[in-house]
Formats: sequence, structure tokens, C-alpha cells
Amino acid sequence: MLTPVEHSALAIFNKGLSSYLRTYQEARAREAAETLRKAMARGKVYRITDDKAAAALFAYMRAAEEGAARLNLEMIAEAFANSAQEATFAPDEFRRHTRMLADLSREEIVVIAALIKANRGAHGLSFPQARKHIRDELENELVGSGKFFATVRHVTQHLTALQRTGLIIYEEVYGGQAYMPTSLLVQIERLIDFDRASVEAAKQPS
Repeated sequence: MLTPVEHSALAIFNKGLSSYLRTYQEARAREAAETLRKAMARGKVYRITDDKAAAALFAYMRAAEEGAARLNLEMIAEAFANSAQEATFAPDEFRRHTRMLADLSREEIVVIAALIKANRGAHGLSFPQARKHIRDELENELVGSGKFFATVRHVTQHLTALQRTGLIIYEEVYGGQAYMPTSLLVQIERLIDFDRASVEAAKQPS
């Protein structure tokens, strides 16, 4: 049972925490609004309706309030700015994209960017050739002295974790295995410059 002194101390702590959280949320909201403003200030023609815009902005601000990293918010804002140019914009789909993008780690962003690049280079190849091309390109791009990862195992760990997002699938075909991009990743990469995001992610401290 708490003593009167402990009750008083807890009340003071809770009051201070409440004030801190309010200040934190206000700061996050300002930062998120500025990030979105920059993403949309590109002279594009937006075809999104007001009700769809409101639903999308609610999802975006919720990601900000829940602590999505600055780079992740920039990616979400970029996805919104690009998809809002299409009359077929779907708020439910954007909310799913928002949750997925908010959850990506800096390492995963780097891996996704490398996979997109490797997959582009594999177009027109048979599956066995594409599988080998992607595997080799990921290793060449990401692993080694001065590269982002020290070993192939580290890359594989993040590829495995990324299966939760639906962006990557592990396939076993023709006696071989490979992590391959899904149609969702092909869809998302139209909306986000992952090369730029990867460069920014690599600058951040681990």
C-alpha cells in the first residue's frame, strides 16, 4: 500500500509525464505536418476527394503520434503525395501501406532498395537466372568491407523479417531458393523513391 508521500510523488510524476507527452505530441504533429507539406509542394495535380484525404491524413498523423521515425514519415508522405494524384486512391489501401512503412527499420529500407534494384536487372531472365542474379547483386551491393552489412547472414535475417510486410516472399522453385519481391513491392516502389530513402537510412547511426 502506498504511503501519502508515495502518492504525492506519483501524482507529481504523472503530472510531469502528461505535460511531457502533450509537448512531445505537439512537436511530432508540427514535424509531421511540415514533412507532408514538403512532399505535396511539387506542383502536382491532386485528384483525391476531401473525404478520402481526411481518412488518409488521419492514418498519417496516427503514425506520427505513435512514433514513426522521421524517414518513415517522409516515405509515407511521399506515398500519399504520389497516390493522391490518382482518382482511384483507396484510403484502406493507404492505411495498410502506412502501417507497413512506419514499421520498417533502417536496415530493412536499405535491403528493400537493393532488392528493387536487383529485381529490375533480372527482368527477362528465367527464374533460375533471376534468382541467381538477385542473390549475387544483393551480396555485391550490401556485403563486405565498407558496405552496409558485414555478412550475407545479416542480409538474410532482414529478408526473412521482411516477409511479415508482404513485400517479399521466399520461393523454392526448380530446386533452388530465393527471396523475391511481391506484387505489393512493385506497387509500392511506384510511389516511393527507395534509392533516396536508402541513402538517408545509411546515414543514420545504427
